[in-house]
Amino acid sequence: MKKFKAIALALAGLLSGSVALADTRIPGTTVSYKVSSRTDSEGRKINTSMIFVDASNEPSGKTYLAFMCGEYFDRLYTNVTLGTAKEVNDGTIGGLSYRIDAGAFKPLNGGLRLDAQTGKRSSVTANRG
Repeated sequence: MKKFKAIALALAGLLSGSVALADTRIPGTTVSYKVSSRTDSEGRKINTSMIFVDASNEPSGKTYLAFMCGEYFDRLYTNVTLGTAKEVNDGTIGGLSYRIDAGAFKPLNGGLRLDAQTGKRSSVTANRG
């Protein structure tokens, strides 16, 4: 019986830890979030939480904007390749723009990245502002 309790407590601890790392979806929206933090070298707690907004007309869930708390940039992830290998190496993007709902198109100021999960040139780090 003690062995069962120990295993149950260990499993509960693992599950609670993994749930905390998962995104929390806001029902009825295309928005989810993840609450997290880290401690810097001086012992200060840094907010590393993220807010994710999925593209409304792209059902794969692989096109979304990630707002990075505690940073001066945000990231756009897509399910398509956005540029060339040279643009990734140069840290430049050419001709990318965005719009919100039916608003005007605005240029995206940032750099093209190789997405670590997909291996595609499909991630943009955009400066806020």
